[in-house]
Amino acid sequence: AGEAAFLDLISGGRLEFGLGSGAYQREFDRMRPGLLQTDGYKYMQEMLPAVLALWKGDYAHDGEYWNFPTSTSVPKPLQANPRIWVAARSPVTYDYAVANNANINVKHENITRITRLLIKRSAMIPAAIAAIGLISEP
Repeated sequence: AGEAAFLDLISGGRLEFGLGSGAYQREFDRMRPGLLQTDGYKYMQEMLPAVLALWKGDYAHDGEYWNFPTSTSVPKPLQANPRIWVAARSPVTYDYAVANNANINVKHENITRITRLLIKRSAMIPAAIAAIGLISEP
């Protein structure tokens, strides 16, 4: 949180913060042997609210996947709410990005699959957006 906030400061408030859960099992094997790639999204989904809270002030986290004592981000970002990007490859991650008012970053080879998914789920999009308060009427 602090390193990203520092980048926001030295860039004059131009940070766009991105995170993802990882794509390949080898990434997880290096980080923690036994951690399954299929569970990576759970770690990412727990971390984003923690980073956002650290940017606001003192915060302690006792979650299912991450735990740390009261901490804060030093420095704080220049922007009140830096733009958030979530790397997404699956419906659960797309839904998470929408629910957290984040932009979705996808690999170009996933565009066709994502387009099909969005068409299939398009009826759900207005309700999801309304549920997070981006629009007042579905």
